[in-house]
Amino acid sequence: MFVSCTRCLDKWQVALEDHFPQRQPAGELITDLASKASGSQGGGGLWSHEEAATYLGITKQTLHFINHKGRGPKSYKVGRYRRYRQRDIDDWLETQCVSP
Repeated sequence: MFVSCTRCLDKWQVALEDHFPQRQPAGELITDLASKASGSQGGGGLWSHEEAATYLGITKQTLHFINHKGRGPKSYKVGRYRRYRQRDIDDWLETQCVSP
């Protein structure tokens, strides 16, 4: 038989929350990214690969694949990391439009 006290359960809950923080909903994350990009740098802020994939609504692996094939949005190598500008992503999206 398993018996536990509420004090022990509270400690475990706090420990779990520290290790597994709750994720931010995608809609809020996209809003945060848009405000970040249009901040003090006038929309010229660089996004990480993960931020760009979230903005596009695709996985990081899909964005890697698109870039590998040479069909992705314009990106910049900063050190060993790939960075994106929102305006470059938006321009690329316009070229991906499929007419009905």
